[in-house]
Amino acid sequence: MLPGERVVAGLRCSEVLGDLSAYLDGEVAPGRGALIEAHVAECQACATFGAGFDAGEAVVLPAIV
Repeated sequence: MLPGERVVAGLRCSEVLGDLSAYLDGEVAPGRGALIEAHVAECQACATFGAGFDAGEAVVLPAIV
């Protein structure tokens, strides 16, 4: 477990962070995606990390493709 980790919508923060790249790429099952969305809606730490991750991915991916 991560320090300060929470369980929201049945998922731990570490689970959400582990699935984040696949989620942003549309590679998770719809049910799992809904759980991730519910978690992020209620967990400010994951929402902040996810926004930063998405922004970084938007910069890096075009440079390597």
